[in-house]
Amino acid sequence: AAARRSCGPGGGSERQVRAGTALRKARRQEQLVSKRLLREDAAAEEGGQDGAEIVPDPLSEDEVLELLRGVQRGSEDRKRSLSRLRWALQNKETQQKFVRLDGSIRTLIGLFTSSLADMQMEAGRCLHELSHSSDPAVAEACLPVTSYLLTY
Repeated sequence: AAARRSCGPGGGSERQVRAGTALRKARRQEQLVSKRLLREDAAAEEGGQDGAEIVPDPLSEDEVLELLRGVQRGSEDRKRSLSRLRWALQNKETQQKFVRLDGSIRTLIGLFTSSLADMQMEAGRCLHELSHSSDPAVAEACLPVTSYLLTY
C-alpha cells in the first residue's frame, strides 16, 4: 500500500518512461538541428544561398596535398587551409584522396584535440564531413577518430 501511494495512480514508472522517451526525442531533434545549422553555416561561408547544398568539384591529388601541408605547417594560413579543406571534403573523390595521404587523419585528430578553439572547430568540421562518407575506405580511415568524436 505504501509503494502504491508513493507512485500515485497509474504508477510512477510509466511517467518516467514517457519522460525518458521525450528527453531522447528532444536530444535527437537537437542533434538534427545542430547538423543542419552546421551545413547551413558552411554553405553561407562559401557563398551558398539559404543553406542550399553545393558540392564542390573534386580537387587534384596535388591540391589535396597542398591543403594538408598548409594545415600541418602551423602558419597563420592554417585556419584558412582548414576551412578550404572542410569545403573540399564535401566531395567524395576528394575525401578518398585525403584519407590516402599519410598522416592526414592524424593531423586532423591532433588539431581536434589541441587547445586552440578555432582549430578544434575547423578540424571537427572536417571530421564531420568525412563521417558522412558512404565510401568504405573513408569509413575505415575514420575509425581512429570515433573515440575522439565521442569524447569531445
